[in-house]
Amino acid sequence: MTYHFTGIDEMLPEAFWGYADHVVAVFDRHLAGTATPEEAREAVTDLIHTLSGGPRRDLILVQELYTPAARSEPYRALCARWMRRSRALLESHFPPESARQVDALIEGLTLHRALDDDPPERPVTREAVGRITGARPGGPSLWVNDRSRGRAASPLVRVKTGVPCRRPALRRRAVRPV
Repeated sequence: MTYHFTGIDEMLPEAFWGYADHVVAVFDRHLAGTATPEEAREAVTDLIHTLSGGPRRDLILVQELYTPAARSEPYRALCARWMRRSRALLESHFPPESARQVDALIEGLTLHRALDDDPPERPVTREAVGRITGARPGGPSLWVNDRSRGRAASPLVRVKTGVPCRRPALRRRAVRPV
């Protein structure tokens, strides 16, 4: 340790940076090449199952990082940077608010799947991802990424049909055309 680092306080952040880079690369590999919201949802489902089924070392590392992050600004900054990078990848497929929620879902379900005696199966994960990202069973997505205008389409109008959404919480709001 003393050959490359002056002590553990210098070594640990470097190790955690390397781990964060690894996880962001895993995110990127799963999301790369997805062209539709449905493909992105399936990629996120895959990601959750890959991370939760991965080496126990990864689960231990992330938990070991959260403890100093709760107490120390440099580690908190590392976690914040990691979350921004993960969300940036997710935002290329989902609106920013949804990307933030999906990022939290990925962490939560990964932990629950890794520690639960009876972890949720793939359909449960797929449904959770779909709920956050506006998927409707048997219908078009409520959200699509409109890259030509640099923003996501309105969640208040069904894509393609232009029909106002029937969800009660959204029905009370004004409907914007897509």
